[in-house]
Amino acid sequence: MKREKIRREHYEFAVIGGGMSGLCAAISAARHGVKTVLIHNRPVLGGNASSEIRMHICGADENGHKPNLTEGGILHEILLKNKSRNDHFSYALWDLTLYETVKAEENLTVYFNTSMTDCTVEENKIVSVSCYQSTTEFKIEITADVFADCTGNATLGYFAGAEYREGSEPYSEFQEKHAPQVANSDRMGNTILFKALDKGKPVPFTPPAFAKKLTEDQLKYRLHSKYHTVDASSASDPEAFTRASTGSNTSVDYGYWWIELMGEGEDFVGQYESVKDELLTYVYGMWDHLKNGGEHGAENFELEWVGMLPGMRESRRLVGDYLLNENDVFENRIFEDAVAYGGWPVDVHCANGILDFHILPSEVYAFKGAYTIPWRCYYSRNIKNLLMAGRNISTSRLALGSTRIRAPALSEVRQ
Repeated sequence: MKREKIRREHYEFAVIGGGMSGLCAAISAARHGVKTVLIHNRPVLGGNASSEIRMHICGADENGHKPNLTEGGILHEILLKNKSRNDHFSYALWDLTLYETVKAEENLTVYFNTSMTDCTVEENKIVSVSCYQSTTEFKIEITADVFADCTGNATLGYFAGAEYREGSEPYSEFQEKHAPQVANSDRMGNTILFKALDKGKPVPFTPPAFAKKLTEDQLKYRLHSKYHTVDASSASDPEAFTRASTGSNTSVDYGYWWIELMGEGEDFVGQYESVKDELLTYVYGMWDHLKNGGEHGAENFELEWVGMLPGMRESRRLVGDYLLNENDVFENRIFEDAVAYGGWPVDVHCANGILDFHILPSEVYAFKGAYTIPWRCYYSRNIKNLLMAGRNISTSRLALGSTRIRAPALSEVRQ
């Protein structure tokens, strides 16, 4: 006899995705008296900023280069709380800070290890989402008045039939300076990070059999040790070569955001696991190169942590009543219905990631000042009760180069 464990619950607001955007949206709604549920498919909160991926939170202040543009609100509150107890940034304490913050909200219910598997739509409105919690074997049916897609991949919107975009818009649509003449499917890829520690004495490393063999020639445009520099002449646009184009890392212990792969074909989300497997061959190949491929200052370093969950930069973007574009960013446009602002450069990675050995891993188009993001970028134009926050908001691909950084595209949901 088939047995099922099912919960059926109703909320005023259901947030799908517990990255930094979903977390802040859920907390804001709960604090305004809205009965809210947060559905998250991982055991820890934070998404790309979590202990599982470990990408630090960036924002409009451009890592301190625009100090007057530091974002406030709930995100700043969380960062200050973490700083007060976690001066050396232990990821165990960061996990605790995020967990403690959501658990303190009386109007907020959080489901961890819970994946949304489907949704029901009637008359262009989402009625319910179907979820499964792997740790308890419960199926959970959630109905709500309003839903927010904070999945990064626009998964809820995709299931619900919301309009979305992938790849690059052509120059003819918005007349963006750096847009291609013809639309294409280029996208920024996934990265696995690693962390090493100086043990104070030589530590040998024997690579796994699957590790890629990398050469100095292949890595000449990728900063990878304190003995290595990068020539800016490889930039297709000389203005694009800024401090952010190769990263600030000059040691062997952390960084390597450019160990990046995009996969092949149109379904980038569907290739996530195969891309992960390929990324691991380059991560361990890179560490083998640092340890055994000549002088890189890595003799005394040992791997402490290697991620097994790639951080994703780009996939689907939901379409709202307005698509933010590169011109809005560069012109510091101020919208009447602004709900957030950004200042990070338009940071667009090369089309093939680490496989593009002959060019810089990213071209970064810096600008002075800040721009705003209008409310019209935070709701679907064809699904009536669908909001969004994070990297799947309504933007062109070039504007995404700036808004995808965790802090700018967060919004606080109010009644």
